[in-house]
Amino acid sequence: MGISSGCNFLAAVKAQEKLGPEAVVVTIFCDDNKKYLSTALMNEEAARPEYLSPRIELLGIGTVGRACEFCH
Repeated sequence: MGISSGCNFLAAVKAQEKLGPEAVVVTIFCDDNKKYLSTALMNEEAARPEYLSPRIELLGIGTVGRACEFCH
């Protein structure tokens, strides 16, 4: 996913934190990261204590085809 999808994900995490542990938050990533493959954004970076990532456990992920596939 790209930068905007990463921001979308973090906003969903923050919304879930605000709504409480029983809340279910769903988000959709509408992009891929192909345009970033040759940039520094693809470099590995160690997680820092202030990052959200050490506290996040991804429980599931799914994909859906393009919307036009469902229009027929």
